Amino acid sequence: MLHVAVVDDSDLMRNLVKRVLVRRGHEVTTHEDGKAAFEAFMAGPLPDVVVSDLMMPRVTGDELCAKLQAKLGTSGPPVIILSTADDEESIGRALMAGCVHYVKKPFDAAHLVALVENAPRSARGAPKKLDASLDRLGPYKVKAMLGKGGMGIVYRAVRDDRPGVEVALKVGCESSLGRDTERFLRELDLLGSLDHPGLARLLDTGAADGHIYYAMELVAGVSIDEELSITGAMDWLRVARVGRDVAACLAYCHSREVVHRDVKPGNVLLPKEGATKLIDFGLARRPHDPTLTDRSEIVGTAHYLAPELLEDGTFTPASDAFALGITLYEALLGRHPVTDRVDGNVAYELHATFSKRQVAPVRTVVPDCPEDLALVITSLIEPRPTNRPSCNDAASALSALVASS
Repeated sequence: MLHVAVVDDSDLMRNLVKRVLVRRGHEVTTHEDGKAAFEAFMAGPLPDVVVSDLMMPRVTGDELCAKLQAKLGTSGPPVIILSTADDEESIGRALMAGCVHYVKKPFDAAHLVALVENAPRSARGAPKKLDASLDRLGPYKVKAMLGKGGMGIVYRAVRDDRPGVEVALKVGCESSLGRDTERFLRELDLLGSLDHPGLARLLDTGAADGHIYYAMELVAGVSIDEELSITGAMDWLRVARVGRDVAACLAYCHSREVVHRDVKPGNVLLPKEGATKLIDFGLARRPHDPTLTDRSEIVGTAHYLAPELLEDGTFTPASDAFALGITLYEALLGRHPVTDRVDGNVAYELHATFSKRQVAPVRTVVPDCPEDLALVITSLIEPRPTNRPSCNDAASALSALVASS
């Protein structure tokens, strides 16, 4: 029998989880938020396992997990996060805080019980914590952390037998049994099937210390996001070249029935030499792939979602084309074309703005933009997906513009 602490600001959810665990013979105590739980734990006795909601008042689930790690280290109870949130940022926060599993509500009772009963063993054999202090993983010496997300962390690293070649090492948590791991494995499968100059090359895959990982070609350069923050708007010819490269890469992916689903300035790398690179295929999928998202949920980044996604949630090559158009408009202007921010749902506000054609014409805000480039961007952000050009057609138009400049 285990002593399980259930932490949730919903009376209904606390009682539901308690009932499931009590039926298995476990002792259960409940707490209405992370602050109340942490205070109770410090007063003793400690539970064997904590099942916590993520979003709660006063102290959230990931904050509770981090406080327990800071105070008790490895002697603290393992934490299972149970949440409705399924976005990369939320999952990433929880995993970075040290939770052993991330489970999506509504949950399967048998699955949750299995995770709870296995959690003490998982904690004792916990994988190395993924953070900036990680210095080694399997055959790789880690030099620095480059970024993090819901499905893992990207490090700059070198392999022992190739010390002169730096790679981008993306690491996922193999012991986390939620959909984040399934998405990580899908991303790995997709990358292994693609080969294009606009994609960083997949070099190596493996598992070590409780984590799955893959090594990619390390691209020397910055993202569009980073470039805009440093120098402001990009000149039109550079935007045209970047657009040509990304459109051609997306056209290749679409020909292989892969939809990226998260095209945005932060996922477009501007190398010092060679073609622009499209990165982060963590949300990419093929039409026949089993869905990892509830029908009511929309994945991607709100500011780059095509209007039709708010209606039926179905990603197509046309939705990638829309996101590319917004990305190029932002690169040309130096900021997102929709500047109004509302207190409500950003995605729905953007949907209304684009559907009503309330976005300023490109040449109105960037007068020196050539007509041909403005036409490509405008056509890519057409509200109706059937009115947008394919990425292949956009690449051809941008190539012609670059060649004639």
